[in-house]
Amino acid sequence: MKAFGRADLVRHALIPAALLFAIPAMEAHAACVPTFKWSRTLAASMINGVAVDGNGDVGAVGNLPSGHLCVAKVKSDGTVAWTTTDFGTPGVADAYVFGIAPDGFGNWLVHSWGTDPGPGANYGLLTKYDSAGTVVWSQAFAGPSGEGSFFWGMSVDAGGGSIVCGELWPDPSDYGSAFLCRYDPAGNLLWSRTYSFSGVVSGDEFSRVAYAPMGEIVVLGVSSIWEPYLIRLDSVGEPLSVRKITGCGSMDWMAVSRAGNIALAGWLRDGCVNAYDSAGNVLWTDTTVGGPVAYYGPNDSLLLGGAIIDPAESSPPASYEGPLGLRKYTGTGSLEWSTSYTYPPRPQVNGGDAAWSVAAGPGGFIAVGGCGNCSSGGSGASAVALILAFDEVCQQPDYPRIVPGCTPVVFPNPFSPTKSVEKILKFLGLSPGCTLRIHTLSGTLLWKGTASASGLVAWDGRTLEGMRVQPGIYRWAVEGGYCRSNGRFLVIR
Repeated sequence: MKAFGRADLVRHALIPAALLFAIPAMEAHAACVPTFKWSRTLAASMINGVAVDGNGDVGAVGNLPSGHLCVAKVKSDGTVAWTTTDFGTPGVADAYVFGIAPDGFGNWLVHSWGTDPGPGANYGLLTKYDSAGTVVWSQAFAGPSGEGSFFWGMSVDAGGGSIVCGELWPDPSDYGSAFLCRYDPAGNLLWSRTYSFSGVVSGDEFSRVAYAPMGEIVVLGVSSIWEPYLIRLDSVGEPLSVRKITGCGSMDWMAVSRAGNIALAGWLRDGCVNAYDSAGNVLWTDTTVGGPVAYYGPNDSLLLGGAIIDPAESSPPASYEGPLGLRKYTGTGSLEWSTSYTYPPRPQVNGGDAAWSVAAGPGGFIAVGGCGNCSSGGSGASAVALILAFDEVCQQPDYPRIVPGCTPVVFPNPFSPTKSVEKILKFLGLSPGCTLRIHTLSGTLLWKGTASASGLVAWDGRTLEGMRVQPGIYRWAVEGGYCRSNGRFLVIR
């Protein structure tokens, strides 16, 4: 049985000691290297989540020492556009914030957790902010029967709708049931479902959720005895597969790429990062590190955040002595580069720095959220909420920069202009404003379009002159800023 109190929130938001790893020296011949751009601090004690929109603007969330949430938007050049502590739900006493995501239309969605000062019920909170930081709407979810709930993870689809995962918790001494909630862009609850996947009597939870290509939902689940599970569901929440992850202890972070590959990461004491392809096959594993992860670029490179410690440490120390760390793996698991950041000054004894969240943006932009001068739990008097920005710079002039949003998901492929359900071919997951061209194999331009704010280009199978193309193999090419990628697709009758 698991006892729970407010202090137990450190398991999800206040223990960056779990993010520690040791980084070796890097060789100097890497084709691309990270460069530090800027840092910003907030009044919160740490940043729990960061995200980057199509313009390179950063959304960040953290908690004030009082427990209330703090939400901020920082422009790509480091200018703070706005901050707010308004979570839009009157009557809820506190809001412990966990994550943020852009909706593709200039707005930001934030998921958090609050309490009602009356009956003491726990509420999962989902709040939408517009581009100026004003609350558009806020929804509280206390479970199907008002038994209480926690929102631990969130993902936003191409249309601006969202799916939130968490746990119903009717008994503070025990785990409850894992659940999903699906909301439309206006904040209406479309459906909610509860799940039990481990067979452990004391219950389960969902800690991370993400959309995969073709509308599938991927969830990281955890049993009450800390066993991790990777769960796939269809677009309406029907389970497709359940896989127990063994050999790594607990898993606490998850990322899903546009190609459908999945990365799971745990803590240092568990020492594991696993990467899977869309069919669930293991691509690579690193059993020496752990921390927040984010996919980066069309080749499914992986960003990993954490904090650098002495490699001789057998377990995470009570507080951090080293700088914040960031590393990049290739799609095959090779370490491509690593970098670090030290927050000045350092008044706190043994108070190092740590990353809690990483996110990739357009044009090689990388955002990191965490804390400087962290004590154990990131909640010491000297702890500072940090937002950092890096830019990946390629040293060779002819080396194509690999950036997020270059390679789309092409669906359906093969494509029939007359028999496909929607009669259109979709190029999904592009950076807004990218140009997509369709050519014959010999290079003749047939059509071109621009990615929408949600990263979509839709083609009806006709040329620029309105003529329907013949069945065959065609090429697509994406350009925009430093973005260069191409591929092929098949048109059938």
